[in-house]
Amino acid sequence: MSHLPEKILLAADGSEDAKLAARAAIDLSDRTGAQLHVAHAWQAVPHPVIIPEYYEEEGRRVLEEQAKLVADAGGMVREVHLLMGPPVNAVLDLGEEIEADLIVVESRGTGQSDASSWAASRRVWSTTPPARFSG
Repeated sequence: MSHLPEKILLAADGSEDAKLAARAAIDLSDRTGAQLHVAHAWQAVPHPVIIPEYYEEEGRRVLEEQAKLVADAGGMVREVHLLMGPPVNAVLDLGEEIEADLIVVESRGTGQSDASSWAASRRVWSTTPPARFSG
């Protein structure tokens, strides 16, 4: 039984710290041969001017940008995942769904999925796979 991850899920929000997390995920994937999945979660916030589709379009842009960042750094992205919902729950649910061995997230973010949100979620501490904070 190997203790090396076979699937790594990189949860990215487009922040500078997410770039550090991406580098860590790429390095781990390269060293272990693990599949690398990249995800971004978005959720619409009621707003009198901004239509909900804007949030999805922005989420897709961030996801594409993060996947390109990984590819440009020499990483091989197995699959990208655009998720709708609260970032912590959406990413952890995806981690379970794809049976990720490790989830890599930034330690500080744009406010959408910062470390305090992750730490506040009991699911981070009671879930498999473990979450690794980078940055």
